[in-house]
Amino acid sequence: MPRQKGFKHTVETKQRIRNAHLKRKQALGYVNSPEARVRMSIAHLGVKLPEKTKREMSIAMKRRYSNRPIYTLDCAQCGETFNASLSQVKIGRKYCSHKCYSCSKKGKAPYNKGRRTGKKSWNNKQIERNCSYCKRPFFISPSEKSKRFCSMKCYRSSHEYHPAWNKGLPPERQSNWKGGKSFETYTKDFSNVLKELVRQRDNHKCQSCGVPQVECIRKLCTHHIDYDKKNNKLCNLVSLCDNCHSKANGNREYWEKYFNKVIKEAL
Repeated sequence: MPRQKGFKHTVETKQRIRNAHLKRKQALGYVNSPEARVRMSIAHLGVKLPEKTKREMSIAMKRRYSNRPIYTLDCAQCGETFNASLSQVKIGRKYCSHKCYSCSKKGKAPYNKGRRTGKKSWNNKQIERNCSYCKRPFFISPSEKSKRFCSMKCYRSSHEYHPAWNKGLPPERQSNWKGGKSFETYTKDFSNVLKELVRQRDNHKCQSCGVPQVECIRKLCTHHIDYDKKNNKLCNLVSLCDNCHSKANGNREYWEKYFNKVIKEAL
């Protein structure tokens, strides 16, 4: 008996048809194993389709979505009709474009106008305090008892704000300027082979904190004790972790004496 136009299978019937097709494919060997699927996906990586195939796929997708229902709605701003899909109707689309949406918001106060940051929470553990500059009330948590200003604007406007003295100064006038040593290049003698010799001599441990290289994210750094990148003697090199290497860039006189003493004891 021929089916009527618009006939649809039930969910149970669709599931039985799907299972029957799957069993048939498994019997004929059409279903690929998970390992075969992984190999197929790797083989298709980076493959570019020709323009003819792309056009055919585009036409097929247009045919697929051309049968979907299209709803006609009236724009709430300009009153013109526009087309919308079922999903857009469900979420409540009201405007035909972003321009109409932005025009509908002109002259209206935003939803958060008049609200201040630090709104009192539901647990009633926040403390109300008046700003030391603008005298407006604001809320703070128990861990912010030293906070006395409601915003950074009030803090900067008060007399207690003192910007850093070296802000905006050129590098030559900074306190830690060492004549541009960080821009100096290493010599060819400072190679990976030399670094590995230093690590083997130090038993692959940081000579400052003693942490082994296995527990570090990267290999141990090779540090110049006298901060001269051209002096690549073994007695002038020491293995350090990242944290200790960054510490050694400050207070250089102390660290130079300390590492010289460590190397003398090791040798």
